[in-house]
Amino acid sequence: MHCRRLFAPLFEKHRVDLVVSGHTHRYGVHLAQEDHSYPIVIGGGPKEGNRTAIRITADRKDFELSMLLDDGKEVGRLTLAPKHV
Repeated sequence: MHCRRLFAPLFEKHRVDLVVSGHTHRYGVHLAQEDHSYPIVIGGGPKEGNRTAIRITADRKDFELSMLLDDGKEVGRLTLAPKHV
């Protein structure tokens, strides 16, 4: 929450579409909401069973993000549509 308070005004000012960060002890995909207009994706780590890999595929029409645990189980997914094509 400390980082969100520090960076959210800057991200909002510059119209950030997505924030991806990592290495916390609680992974998650947080959709846009009242206090941030962009999704926030946080990868987990470093302990076995909590480590994640984030796979992103994107082109001009589609953006897809999948978060996988170290055993391959998908624990998060996000699809974004382009804002300007």
